[in-house]
Amino acid sequence: MLAYKATAGRPKVVSKWDVGYFAIPSPVTLDSGSPATDEGEVESWVRVTDDLQNKPLEMRVLYGGKGDVTVKSLAIERER
Repeated sequence: MLAYKATAGRPKVVSKWDVGYFAIPSPVTLDSGSPATDEGEVESWVRVTDDLQNKPLEMRVLYGGKGDVTVKSLAIERER
C-alpha cells in the first residue's frame, strides 16, 4: 500500500507509481497507476510467479517535475 499526498496548482497528475521487477534483464511491471492531485492511498495486490520469487521486488514513485508529491508510507507485505 502506498499512502501519498500530491499538490499542484490545479488538478493534474504529478507522479506515477509502479511495482514490479526492474533490476532484471527483462523487466516486468506487475501494476501501475497515476494518482491525481489529492491525498489518498493506493492498494495493489499482485501475484508473483515462481520464476520471479527470489528476485528483488520494487515499488517506484516517478515524479513528473511539477507540483509536490509526498510518500507518507509504503508497505510491501508477503502473503502466503
